Parts: sequence; structure tokens; C-alpha cells
Amino acid sequence: MLRLTCQVGLKRKGELITRTVTLHNWEGDGKIPRSSKPLWQELEKGTWYVRFCRIKNADTLRQLFSDIRNARAVIWEMRGYPNYNVSAALYKFLFPVKTTFTGERNAWDYYPGAFVKGSFEFMPEGKESLIYNGPLIILVDEQTQSLSESVAMALKQRANSYTIGRQTAGTTGNITWLTLPGALEVSYTGVGVVGAQGSFREGNGIKLDLDVPARRDYILQGRDAILEKAISYARRLQ
Repeated sequence: MLRLTCQVGLKRKGELITRTVTLHNWEGDGKIPRSSKPLWQELEKGTWYVRFCRIKNADTLRQLFSDIRNARAVIWEMRGYPNYNVSAALYKFLFPVKTTFTGERNAWDYYPGAFVKGSFEFMPEGKESLIYNGPLIILVDEQTQSLSESVAMALKQRANSYTIGRQTAGTTGNITWLTLPGALEVSYTGVGVVGAQGSFREGNGIKLDLDVPARRDYILQGRDAILEKAISYARRLQ
């Protein structure tokens, strides 16, 4: 497979550093080694950390919620792109009753230029025994895009969910593709989405409960400012 590279230069502490960086495409991204850290773990007594975007099998969720159902607080990682089937199977473990997630505006095919208002709601099919009712701390940043934002805005409909991090992309909604002359492929959002209770707005992203700006010293030290703030926040909730 053809590997494209580019030269990147940066200055660190007055020193000019150059590196050759390999560019990845969609096919290549699937071959990038993934973290060996567990999908979920107890960071401190009663505080669990769930790397939700790394879960690829919906059947895994039952074991997850069996482990965290009595947690004092759960930190929920959404700084990535989740699996669609896992996301669709998630809500029954967090919402015991009918819940509205979004308001939507869809184009009406019969009348070009007209839009129809609607909403996306979750309705549990039956009584779930592994419901988690405790505090949920949702981690977001600029990597929280599209489906990841949809999941994050849904989770905010819980009474005791909190979002911590940085502004998300504000780009959820289905994608419509268009081919222009010259074989140019462009895409745009085909549905207008507004999160219930002001949890999301296009262009602005997920409404934050606590903003954690990027810090240069943390980056140089390899520290995760958002996760550290979430752990501190969880201690106050307990």
C-alpha cells in the first residue's frame, strides 16, 4: 500500500525539530495499533472510567453495566468516535423511561425548500435490570464529532450527567454527499439538529458544564487535563 509522508517542523524550547510523518487514510487507520488499556476500570474506590468509543461489541455492555451499576460516579469517555451498534444499544441501560433527545428539521422531498419539524426519542422496550442511575461525567473535546456528539447530547438528558472538556465540533446530523464536475466529492449536513433542553446546537457543539482549556505545560508533560479535572469533580460528587 502506498504510504504518503510529509515533513513537519516545530519549535520546542527554542529548538527547531523536524520529523517525517506518515499520513493515514481510512483504510490505514484501521491498522493503527490501539491502546492496550482496559475498556473500563475503577480509577479510585467507587469511581469508574469507561472508554466508550473503544467498545466494538454491543454484547459487552451488559458486563459493563453489571460492573458499574453501583458506582458512586462514572467518567464516560467521548473524545473519539463510537461504534454505531454499541451506541444504539446503550440507552436502555441509562434511561428507564421515555426520553426526548433532539429536535430535528428534515427536508421534505415533496416540496423542495420546505422542512418538517420532528424529534428523536428513546422508548425502552421493557424493564432493564442493569440501569445505572448515578452521576455520569462525560468527557468531550474537539474530537467529539457527529455520532459522538449525538451520544453525548443524549447522555446529557439524564438528571445527573455533566459534561467536562472543550467545545465540540457542532456537526452532528446525517451527511449528504454530492459529486461535482471534476469528480470532486463534497458533503454537508442534511438534517438540522437541536439538543433537547439546549444540550446541543449546530456550530456550537455540546453545552459544557465545566470548560477545561488546553494547557501547554500539561501537553508537554503528557498529562490529560480533562480527565484529571473529571476525577477531581467526581470526588466532590461522592
